[in-house]
Amino acid sequence: MPKLIRMVWDCPACGKRGIISTSRRCACGYVFGTDPADRFRMPEEGEQIITVEHAEDPDELIENWRCDFCGAYNRFSDLVCTTCGHPRDESASGYFTVTGNEKSGRSEQMAEGDVYAGSENIYENLNLTSEEISAAVHKKDDPGTFEQIAEESRRKEAARKAEAKEKTPKEPSDGLKRRSGGAGRLILILAAALVLLGFIGYHFLVPKQTNVKAISKDWERSIDIEEIRTFSESSWSLPYEARLIRTSTEVRTYRQEIDHYEDVLVTRYRQVPHTEVYYEDLGNGNAEERTRTYYTEEPYTVTERQPVFRNVPVYDTKYFYEIDRYVYSRSAVTSGTGKPYWSDLNLTEKEREAGRSEMYRILFEDSDGTHAVEVPFEYWNSVAIGDSIPVEKAIVGEYEYAG
Repeated sequence: MPKLIRMVWDCPACGKRGIISTSRRCACGYVFGTDPADRFRMPEEGEQIITVEHAEDPDELIENWRCDFCGAYNRFSDLVCTTCGHPRDESASGYFTVTGNEKSGRSEQMAEGDVYAGSENIYENLNLTSEEISAAVHKKDDPGTFEQIAEESRRKEAARKAEAKEKTPKEPSDGLKRRSGGAGRLILILAAALVLLGFIGYHFLVPKQTNVKAISKDWERSIDIEEIRTFSESSWSLPYEARLIRTSTEVRTYRQEIDHYEDVLVTRYRQVPHTEVYYEDLGNGNAEERTRTYYTEEPYTVTERQPVFRNVPVYDTKYFYEIDRYVYSRSAVTSGTGKPYWSDLNLTEKEREAGRSEMYRILFEDSDGTHAVEVPFEYWNSVAIGDSIPVEKAIVGEYEYAG
C-alpha cells in the first residue's frame, strides 16, 4: 500500500492544535465530529508528522467506534454495528481510542444483560426511527416484548404529532396575506405596463393610413447619354478592340532561387516531464501520498543549415495600345406639371443613349406643411387636382403612397 500521512485536527473548545487524527478526543474532553465544521488538515511546519509506509489495512491507523446499544466495538469503515446492526451515525458516544485487546474483543465486550426481546435483529422486522430503536433496547427483566415497546413508542409519537397539529393556527398569517396581496398588485402593474406598451407601439410604430386631398402633381423624366472616348492603356495581353502602338520587354514578376546556405541558430520546443508529489485526503483522517506527471514546453536552440534565396526577375512582353470606351457624358432631363414627355435627343456620332428613368409625384398638405408621395404613372395620370388619395405615414415620419 502507498505511504500514508496521518492528518491532524484543531480543537475548537480549548484551541489545541495539531491533534493526531488517530485520537478523536482532545485532552479537554471535546470529541472530534461534535461540530459539523470539524475537519482534518495536513500537518503544518513544526507539527508532528507521522507516516506509515506499508499499512495493510487503513482502518488500523484510526480509531474504532463503540455501539451505544450493545457496547460492541467496530472498525471505522463499518457503517453499522457488526453485532446488533445499529447505524454508526446514530451512536451518541462518538469516537474513542481503542488499542490492543479492545480491537480483537469487540463482541465479548457486549454487556451481559443487553438483549433485544422479541427479535434477533430489530432491522429485519420493522422499519423504525432511531427513537423507536432506542426505546426497543431494554434489559432481560423488562416484561414487555420488542413489538410492545415499539408499538408504545409509535403511540406516543402519534399523540405528540396530533398535539402539535392542534396548536398550528388554521388562518393564514398576516405575512402570508401581505405576500398574497403584493403578488396581486404586481400582476396588475405588469398588465398595465403591457397595455401601455401596446398603446405606444400602435400609435408610434405602426404606420397610419389616411386619405388626403391632392393639391398638385408633377413629374420628371431623364435620359442618360454616353460618349465614346479614346484611352491609352497597357497590359500583358492585347485586347481585341485595341489598336497596338508598341511593345516592350519588361519584368513581370520574380521567382526565388537558392543562392547559398548558412548555419542559423533556431529555437525549438520540447515536452519536458515533471513529477509532482501530492497528498490525497482519504476522508478517514489519513492522506495518501501520490505522484503525478505533467509536461511543460521548454525552449532549446540548435544549429541548422538553411538555404538563402535570391529574387530572379521574370521578363514578359508588355503591350501599349489605344482603345475606345463609352463613358457617361450628360443627361437630358424634362419635368413639369402637365403631360409628361421625353426630351428630344440630338446625338452626335460619338454619343449613345445609356438608360432612362422617370418619377411621378402627387403633392398634398396637412398640419405639418406640404408633402409629396411618389406614385406609379398609371395612377398619377388618373388623379385630378382635388381628388382624395390614400397615404400612410411611416415610422420615420415620411409619407408613402398606400395604393
